[in-house]
Amino acid sequence: MTAAPDNEEYSVIADESVQELGIAFDGDPPGYVAIESVAKTGWGESQDIRVGDILFEVNGQDLEKIDAARFKRELTERPLQLVLGPPSDGAESERKEYEVVADKGIQKLGIVPDRFPPGYVPIRSVAEGSWGASQNIRPGHVILEVNGLDLGEIDADRFKQELQGRPLKLVLAEEPPESDHEKVQHEDMVEYTVTADQSIHKLGRTPRGQPPDYLEIVSVAAGGWGASVSIREGDLLVEVNGVDLRDMDAGKFKQEIQVRPLKLVLE
Repeated sequence: MTAAPDNEEYSVIADESVQELGIAFDGDPPGYVAIESVAKTGWGESQDIRVGDILFEVNGQDLEKIDAARFKRELTERPLQLVLGPPSDGAESERKEYEVVADKGIQKLGIVPDRFPPGYVPIRSVAEGSWGASQNIRPGHVILEVNGLDLGEIDADRFKQELQGRPLKLVLAEEPPESDHEKVQHEDMVEYTVTADQSIHKLGRTPRGQPPDYLEIVSVAAGGWGASVSIREGDLLVEVNGVDLRDMDAGKFKQEIQVRPLKLVLE
């Protein structure tokens, strides 16, 4: 075929004789995907597909509107029609935000937030093989909205409540947005350190979860040590005795929490 001008979209078709496309992508939909590599002498090279080009459509389906599973099915179809174009500022901006929906059949999302609203919420981890992974959600991506609610305007409890509903609609961004909400969240997330000495037998707080992960404080006993050092419900426990909770397992955590003096870092 004749190569498209550098600033135009172009369409290519793989017929029934093409078994391997000879191209690799840098991710999966929802969202446009870039060509990561093109095999020498492969079908992709014969069609003048270039590394860095952006794939916008497959068999008439806009990649902004399909998920990873549908994308993979479409790629096996023959004939296969692809619409691509060179990278541009416009294409990059289209990829920065994307929307995903978990329907009633999805019980677990397989994503772990790094913190809670108010403020946009970064993704700390995504379980392999989970719904989140199937939607191409990645660590570092940021949740902006849940069911149409701006995370800069709701609290942690409302966020957790919305995450339980189905269908669940999330709007995410591939990079943290520069916004007033994000700046407020960073200012509010102040770490503080507390120490329990040998006289403290019970800490008087109840965390939720287990390492390797940060633990959310779900209750603080009135009159207990936790209350006396101003630990609050919703705070996150991030370090124990100088060790980040993401770097220890549940067994090590249980050992460390018995040590006195005990130094905790929360935010």
